[in-house]
Amino acid sequence: MSSLNDKVTMRHMDIYMEQEEKYAEAVMADTERLQSNLQSEMASRLAFDFSTPPLRWGPWLYYRRAEEGKQYPVLCRRLVSLNEVFISHKPPSAGFDFTSGKRIEQKLLDYNQEAERFGGYAYEELSEVSPDHRFLAYTYTMYDKDNDFYRLSVRNLNSGALCSKPQADRVSSLAWAKDGQTLLYVVTDQKRGI
Repeated sequence: MSSLNDKVTMRHMDIYMEQEEKYAEAVMADTERLQSNLQSEMASRLAFDFSTPPLRWGPWLYYRRAEEGKQYPVLCRRLVSLNEVFISHKPPSAGFDFTSGKRIEQKLLDYNQEAERFGGYAYEELSEVSPDHRFLAYTYTMYDKDNDFYRLSVRNLNSGALCSKPQADRVSSLAWAKDGQTLLYVVTDQKRGI
């Protein structure tokens, strides 16, 4: 048996999987209406005010929430001092608290926007906020003809802008140093697959 790292073998696997997909589409073609009805019925029964329980870290509460009509979640945070909404078990509200003049929620990463940026699919593998809460390092899935890999991005949480460095592909692990300025990450060897 040949190695899965062999590009020829991987190309044969891709061709085989494409053929399997076409076969499945052909066999299921007469059930498209039923599939659409089932999908609509299941979607109508899902609650769109989904939010994960907040994780407190320092002065912030970090959580993910779904937005109605969107496919992917949004990674957010809010100050602990503005957590009355969580205590009352209401879905988190975005925007501003006009009584205090403070922003209630900060969107750190909208996976729907990431999906648009990278061809309609977004899958976050790793994410880590720096100890000083100024940066978010995360990886997302990238595809090329021969294999999938994770690309590293770093976002400045004060400005929302993507940082130009570091840039790395095939990142398998990441962690911030205590200073909040140093990001440590492991890059896999493409040739050896480790």
